[in-house]
Amino acid sequence: MLDYSRLDVDVAYRGKALSRISTRAAVSYIDADLDLNGIRVIEDAIYLLEDLACGSIPFDTVVQVEGNLHFFFFTVPVKN
Repeated sequence: MLDYSRLDVDVAYRGKALSRISTRAAVSYIDADLDLNGIRVIEDAIYLLEDLACGSIPFDTVVQVEGNLHFFFFTVPVKN
């Protein structure tokens, strides 16, 4: 079982960071709104239009956790 004290989620589009969502509570679901900066998106407008035409936008996410992993009688600290 994993008990985490911190959870960070980075959201990117085509290798460019868009946002970071952080929480210090042990949650299993994060609800967040992503506000896109128009200047950053303009650079990738052609790719964005192509992705929309294909029916989906490929956002990349990276999740980092910090907490403890409990395995039988052992507790292992976890970071990143």
